[in-house]
Amino acid sequence: MPLMKLTTNPIMEMPDKSVILNICDKVLGSLCIAIMIFIMNDKVNLFSLNSKQEILLFTIAIVVLIMNFVGWSLYFNGHQSMAIMIGFLAVLPPLYYVFIGLWRSNTALVITSFLFLVTHITNVWNNLKF
Repeated sequence: MPLMKLTTNPIMEMPDKSVILNICDKVLGSLCIAIMIFIMNDKVNLFSLNSKQEILLFTIAIVVLIMNFVGWSLYFNGHQSMAIMIGFLAVLPPLYYVFIGLWRSNTALVITSFLFLVTHITNVWNNLKF
């Protein structure tokens, strides 16, 4: 983001209205990454697309990730509405972790990322509301 010369940048300029909500948001987001990297289900291969369910969940995770990049493209091109910021930039990263957790049969990741989803949407909504 520092390389982009945006005329307005609501995400980087929004004040944190709740310290507790912001801390929970950061901790849960970081936990999702740590759990995704370090906790593996011993019944799952390193990379597996052996069943229709695995293929579907992996495909959904990739689509969610691509949609997040679409959201950032819209944002960087000046489309900075609440709907884009919440729908693409706040909802999709936690959903990505949810689907990676489902694909990898990682219950800890699914639970943590769902909590992150709720916290992240609440925090961003709270910070952006006027």
